[in-house]
Amino acid sequence: MNDAEADGAFSEEFLYSVLNASDYSQVLGEVAQLDKLQLKKQKLSPNPYRGLHLQYELPKQPEGQFEVYVYPVARTDWSDLNSTLLEEELRIRHSQADVVVGDLLGSIDYADSIFVLFESELNLPMRGLLFRGEILTSFGQRLVRDTYLFLKEDKFIQARVTCPNIECLEQSRSFARNVARRFEAPPESEFMADLRQRHRRISLRR
Repeated sequence: MNDAEADGAFSEEFLYSVLNASDYSQVLGEVAQLDKLQLKKQKLSPNPYRGLHLQYELPKQPEGQFEVYVYPVARTDWSDLNSTLLEEELRIRHSQADVVVGDLLGSIDYADSIFVLFESELNLPMRGLLFRGEILTSFGQRLVRDTYLFLKEDKFIQARVTCPNIECLEQSRSFARNVARRFEAPPESEFMADLRQRHRRISLRR
């Protein structure tokens, strides 16, 4: 067991290679810094469905939380961009609410979502989704969270900014724009391609 652990046989990277899941190493090499934000923490989930989580820090505003999530679309067909984004938005809202209630013993109220357009590195317009939530913790602290959602390859790219004040939150749009321009999602993996194909076959038999 110790030899296997020393060799990294139980690391997330090894698991992804055995499963032929997506390789996120190229993503990490390109986004160690986003404008004035420095990469603070990175986490490759042991669950390939959850993918990669990055945390950034703005030195002048350390109270702000700048996060990026990159993970596969839980669909066999994502050609309808609007419905794909809206469906994932609903899942994210429920997930964030569960975390706020469970960890902060607070509540979160959301405003209606809006579609946004950003330019990618190729200067092609990229359509995404933005929704804002206002968090109230059990200690009476108020936080505001902007969540931007984009789609590249077969991956969702989620840019999330959580701040206690509007000055910090003003950075959210430029952060999301940099994420949309700089992040290149890995292509569909053999792991996800096989799962989707199996699901298509099961659906045809019904």
